[in-house]
Order: sequence, then C-alpha cells, then structure tokens
Amino acid sequence: MIPTHQKTRLSLDSLAGMRSVRTTFRLSQRADEALSQLRKTSKVTAKAMLDVLTTAFLQTSLFTDLSMETAGAKTGDEGSRIRKTWVISKTALTLINSTAKTKGISRDRLVESMILLYQAIIEQSRKPEKCKEALKMVKDLWNQADTVKSTLWDIWDTDDKELNGILDTLDWALDTLRGLIETRIEQDFPAEPESL
Repeated sequence: MIPTHQKTRLSLDSLAGMRSVRTTFRLSQRADEALSQLRKTSKVTAKAMLDVLTTAFLQTSLFTDLSMETAGAKTGDEGSRIRKTWVISKTALTLINSTAKTKGISRDRLVESMILLYQAIIEQSRKPEKCKEALKMVKDLWNQADTVKSTLWDIWDTDDKELNGILDTLDWALDTLRGLIETRIEQDFPAEPESL
C-alpha cells in the first residue's frame, strides 16, 4: 500500500511548469478588450485565462493551420498595438514560444489569434440563447398587443375598419416575426436528439 503523502507528491518538472513568469505581449486594442471581457465573464485572472487558452488551443487540435495562417496575417493595426506585461505559467510561455517559432509567426499574433478565436467561439455558443430571448420578447410583445387591442375595442367600436386594419397588420407583423425567429432557430441550431 502506498502512503498518502506519496500519492499527492508532485514532480519537480510539474512544479517548475506551474511557476509564474512575466512576459510582454503587444496586442491590438480589439484583442486586449476581448481578453478583458473574457476575464470578466469567466471571473478568472489573466494568467488563468492565458493558461486555459494555451492548453485548449496549442495542446489540442482546436487551433488549426487556418488559425495559424490568420495569426500570421497582418491586420493593419500595427501602430495601435498595446504593450502589456502578463503573468503566465512557464509551461504556457514555453508552448507559446515553441509554437510561434515552429509556425514562423510572432508570439504576439499567436496569442491575439487565440484570444479572438476563443471570443468568437463563445459568441457563437451564445447565439441560440440570444435567439430564444428575442423570441420570448416577441411573444411578450404579442401578448401586450392583445391587451392593447382589447382595451381599444372597449373604448371604440370593434367594427372600426381603420383600427382593425392597423391591429391586423400588427398581428400579422408579430406573427411573421415570431415564425421567422422560430424557423431560424430550427435551421441554425437544430435540437440535439434525446439520449436513450
């Protein structure tokens, strides 16, 4: 039987990889703002966010050759880059440096591309949520329109052609909008089959 203290023992190499180091990256304002936003929504430090991005993209196949080409492309905002010093793990820095060298791109562009790609993935994953939120708002608006219609009919005659024409147009517009949103949700975000 292995004693408990030996089960949790860390190797010197793994401890050295967790060590924090300082490094400077020159990022575009867009990437800097994206990193700040990602940190706020994830409620993690810049070190943790950069470590996660490095692990997720550079140690897996998520960061494809196409992403590398994008990272190597000039964006036209060369003069407006923000220089900041970050604290990251030694392992992440080593991986960033080696990947940048292997692919022949600057590590600043590599980090920037990882940040912007992750932001795009997050935004894409939130689209179904936003569409369902918009659908709920349209349905709420439709219910409010029904309440307004009832109130107006209490005040004026239900045979008022002008009023009925406007209210019918409003009903048609809201129903068309609701149908369009539901169709787009079904097309763009098909329901996953239920597990057996």
